[in-house]
Amino acid sequence: MLDKSISLKFSRGTKGGQYSILHEINQLVLQLFCPVNCIYNFYLYSSLSSFIMRHLLILLSIAFFWSCAQKNQIQEGESEQEEEVGTAEGAAVVKVEAQGNAQTYTFLVTVQSPDTGCDQYADWWEVVSLDGDLIYRRVLLHSHVSEQPFTRSGGAVAIEAEQEVYVRAHMNNKGYGTKVMKGSPEAGFETAELAADFAKDLDKQEPLPKDCDF
Repeated sequence: MLDKSISLKFSRGTKGGQYSILHEINQLVLQLFCPVNCIYNFYLYSSLSSFIMRHLLILLSIAFFWSCAQKNQIQEGESEQEEEVGTAEGAAVVKVEAQGNAQTYTFLVTVQSPDTGCDQYADWWEVVSLDGDLIYRRVLLHSHVSEQPFTRSGGAVAIEAEQEVYVRAHMNNKGYGTKVMKGSPEAGFETAELAADFAKDLDKQEPLPKDCDF
């Protein structure tokens, strides 16, 4: 009878007590497992940070190598463009250096041309006055398929130190190129554009190539 009374009292009066006991148990569990939970959270955070950093480094590496590849591709494209200078317009004069004294200058002329052999090659470069008169012509005896650009000297070029002239190149099947150099021995030479039909009749004036060796 007493046991029944105690049991009844407990069941009626300890609804709040049951909640209190469960709350205490929950707090005890939290206290027991908090270190484990903290360690787990720290490990999880460290692993996540390591994961993010690792993938961030991978992305940065990819971006770096992509940037280098783009830069190399641009440089290669510029080099290819430089190599193809004169392909559409014929032969191009890309550099001129004058040595010596007035009326007896030696010109060192660098030509870029799409030579393929005797069927297509730069057959001369020449010095022309601004009025279109031929001052000097250097005839080229063979093609320069494997030597591009190539430099050949010529003279004597009979001009004064301050006299401005055009230096242009000619191809046997394309005529005169439009990429020329303009300047004087005194001031130097710069790249210029010149119409292909400028003083075009000079291509019939001697000296002219007699043959192509190779």
